[in-house]
This record gives sequence, C-alpha cells and structure tokens, in this order.
Amino acid sequence: MCTDMDEIKLSTVKISKKGIYAIEDKRDLIFVPHERISSVKLLYGCGVQRPKIQAVLVIAFILIPLYFCLPPFLERLSGTNSNSYVSQIKSNYNNNDVGGAGRDGLLILALPLIFIVIGIFFLIEMIKKNFYLIVRTKTENKKIIFRGKVSHSELYQFIEQANNDFGYSITSELKNHT
Repeated sequence: MCTDMDEIKLSTVKISKKGIYAIEDKRDLIFVPHERISSVKLLYGCGVQRPKIQAVLVIAFILIPLYFCLPPFLERLSGTNSNSYVSQIKSNYNNNDVGGAGRDGLLILALPLIFIVIGIFFLIEMIKKNFYLIVRTKTENKKIIFRGKVSHSELYQFIEQANNDFGYSITSELKNHT
C-alpha cells in the first residue's frame, strides 16, 4: 500500500480527499468525486465490470465458432462429405487453389479457433474473484476493482485509513475469505 499525505493507493484503487479512483498504469480510469458519493461498500466476488455482458460474450465467442469448426471434424471422423457451409468454403479453396490456403481446412479453422481462445480468456476473467468497491452516487453505481493479490490486512488497513483520514464511510460485507 502506497501512502501519501493527499492520497492512498492499494493495487488499482486510489483514494484521496477529492474522490475514489480506479487506476491502471498511472492513469485514472474511473473517478467518483467525494461530494457525489452517498455510500461505499467493500465486497468480494466477480472481478469484471459487467458480468452479464461478459457471459453473453463468452457464449458468443465459444459457441458460434464451434458451429463452424465441428462439421469439418465430424466429416473427417465419419469419412463422409456433407454439404455444410464449411465444406463448401473448403472445396472452393481447394478448387481455386488459392496458394494452397484451403488445404486441410487450416485457414477455415484458424479464425474460429482464435475466437474460442478469446472466449476462454473472457471466461477465466469472469470466474476470477476479486475484492472491489461499490461506490454509490445519487445517479449511478461504480464498481472499482482491486486487481491482483491483496491481503486482508492491507485491505482493512487501507479501508480504515480512508475512513479516518479522508472522511469516507466504507462498510465491509466481507466474511472470512482466506
């Protein structure tokens, strides 16, 4: 935890008399002015800003490419030649012989596999649990996430210092998370 006379920092969160910040690489990503804050809660859970949107992205990035990847694999296993969309694209590449790019369907399978890898990355990010602050104002709620490893003792010291030195009233709804 980094302390200064005007501000305190822990992980990717900075608190000062001016307000609460989410920071990354010394840049302020989110700022909520102190005078607009009505309440602040410390919680532990899903470490993404919008979990429902991320869940939809995970489904899209994993299931939609599978629609294009599965038919060629099933064709190879069964030894049949179906009339699927991927088979038609593959045969067009083979017939036109565009630099051999369509051979064995590598070009056709590469893009969906890249999307699947991105979907798996989104899934891992969604599953990770982090400490975060819910900063409530009259008009909106902001989720400010502590990225990386944060110990309980550092976290409670950080919250206590923010409450005592800067006049915040940060409440904790944490149970024993070890």
